[in-house]
Amino acid sequence: MLVIKDDDNTLNRIATALEEINVTLKQILGERTPNLLQNVQNTSFGSLELEFFSNITQVYVEEERIKVEKNLKRKSAVRVSNELGIRMVNFFNRHLTNLTALTYDGYILFKKEDENKALFRFQTDLGFNRGEAYYDAIKHGVELAKKLGVPISNLFFMIGSIHNSIDNSHVKKILGTTDIPDNSILLSPSYHDLLVKYLNAYIESIPYLVNPHKQIFLLTSSVHPNVLAWEIFNKNQSIPQNIKFLEPSVTELIKTLELI
Repeated sequence: MLVIKDDDNTLNRIATALEEINVTLKQILGERTPNLLQNVQNTSFGSLELEFFSNITQVYVEEERIKVEKNLKRKSAVRVSNELGIRMVNFFNRHLTNLTALTYDGYILFKKEDENKALFRFQTDLGFNRGEAYYDAIKHGVELAKKLGVPISNLFFMIGSIHNSIDNSHVKKILGTTDIPDNSILLSPSYHDLLVKYLNAYIESIPYLVNPHKQIFLLTSSVHPNVLAWEIFNKNQSIPQNIKFLEPSVTELIKTLELI
């Protein structure tokens, strides 16, 4: 894993970004707004991840507000997707010095001047694309990268939450055992090592990519942005201070993109 050391400028950018999120959430929630700044860690592994996760969660908080105010039965997947794209573009453009990010057909395209350099797709969770069904999403990304002239080694994916991302039968198949608890138990802290073992084996099995472990990133298994957004809006909850990120995913992605 690549871990880069934060400098003052990096932490200042993160603090500024989280303050902007606080201001927007205050507009949505009024005085119920949680203080995101108190969650910034003084290490690179955690601060970028928290900022990224907070941006994703804010999209769902805003969508929850719209759903409640307009008395809708469900959230708009299209609006969420569009807003996530905007948030991620702003995030990457704050932190990258050599590339420009823009949305492209559900992906984030990174350009240097007029040259397409890298491609990134974020999914909050795998949903119906769990298990081997995720291979089709990878294949689609590979085909799009080829169309855009992006090297396959510069194609990246991120899964925001492992919640709603596990096919239990696939876990048994990958690990070669039927002695696997149901998903709610598998996601508990007591089974963290088993979960990590499965995730590593799963990523290793994914075809089409040059180096899956360097191209597929996992954010967290402890919370889901959509669920957390509901709690923030409806129960006056705040973003937990102890979110456990699976790896320095955002940190590594930023570092990798800076070297392209």
